[in-house]
Amino acid sequence: KFASGSAEPVEFFREAMDLTRFSSDAHKVLLRDYLRKKYADKQINVTLAIRQPALDFLLNSVDPVFPGAAIVFLGVNSTYLDGRSLPASAACS
Repeated sequence: KFASGSAEPVEFFREAMDLTRFSSDAHKVLLRDYLRKKYADKQINVTLAIRQPALDFLLNSVDPVFPGAAIVFLGVNSTYLDGRSLPASAACS
């Protein structure tokens, strides 16, 4: 069991951002603000980005959605990562 060794309860939240179809900067600002308000009373420690649009959303925000949260990502083409500097809080799964 994933959380069996945790002294604190572990909660998982899932969001379908649909950034492939809705990729405008205006949508991303609305989404960022919505997620911040929705999870304002939760401590988000880790985010999971599946595919490049979600990773871009989490990495490219000047004003991060979840400041201080680690970013784990998967489903991202390795050529996309070539020469790109990732923050220490980002890791590929």
